[in-house]
Formats: sequence, structure tokens, C-alpha cells
Amino acid sequence: MSQPNLKASYIIYPDKKLIIEAFSGVLTLRTFIAYKTKQSKDKNFCSDYNNILDLRSLSIIDATIDQIKDYLNFLIESNMVGERRNAILVGTHNQQVYASVFDKLHAGNKTAQVLSVFVDINAAVAFLEREISVEEVLKVLDFLKSNPTEYSDREIDKLKY
Repeated sequence: MSQPNLKASYIIYPDKKLIIEAFSGVLTLRTFIAYKTKQSKDKNFCSDYNNILDLRSLSIIDATIDQIKDYLNFLIESNMVGERRNAILVGTHNQQVYASVFDKLHAGNKTAQVLSVFVDINAAVAFLEREISVEEVLKVLDFLKSNPTEYSDREIDKLKY
């Protein structure tokens, strides 16, 4: 039996210096690296754009602390971490724990990135300090969730990252 895939999508707003991302399914280190690699190759991607990551529809986050450390190293070595603010939206205790572990490990890496974990979308949008309303973000998230790209472990071996 194969493991469910990660479903993820994003929109980049260069004029707002903002990236909005939505996730569902099962997040593993390998699928998340594949997703972030694809995103970083987008012509509009900038590692200094503020970011809102909506993890609330993830069914499972499957990662060990060592894998989270590996992911952080990957981000740093790939220059995907800029001077920005990341708002991570969570809806379950499991998501909260993983986001908090990521935040704590990230704090030790001395990057210019500021991370914060939220259960309230109003607070997350305010944290970003960008000219965008909560209503706009909700519309974008609804669109992203209805138009995801799937990332599976089988397909990742074909990618070069």
C-alpha cells in the first residue's frame, strides 16, 4: 500500500512581496523538499518575500527531528532562506508540535527569517505586515486548496535537488 501524497500549491505576489501556500495530505521531508525546490525555480520567487503557510489541511506530518534539521540545512545551503517573516497556520496539536520544533531548531541557525506559529488567521495576516486583507488571503487559500499539485515519494527520485 502506498503512502498518500503531499498536495501543495502556492501563489507569489511580487508587488506585495508575499507568498501564500496551502498544503494537504501527508508531508514528508522528501515531498516538502521537492515542493520547495520547484517553488524556488519559479521566476517570481524571492527568498525575501514574506510567507504564509497553511498547514491546517495536512492529515499527517511525518518527520523526525533529524529530518527537520536536514530540511533546515537544505534551505540554508540552497539559499532559500532570506530576510522575511513566515506565518505558519496550524489547526491540530500534531501540526503545532512540528511547527514549534521547526521554529526552535530554526532559531539556532542564525538566519534573518522570523517564524511564528498561529491558529488564528487574523493574527497570521497581521504578523506578515503586508497590504492584504484576511478576506483576500482566505479566497487565495480556497483557490490553492482546490488546485494543488501532488508530490509523491515515487516521483521525487526523478527530481534533481
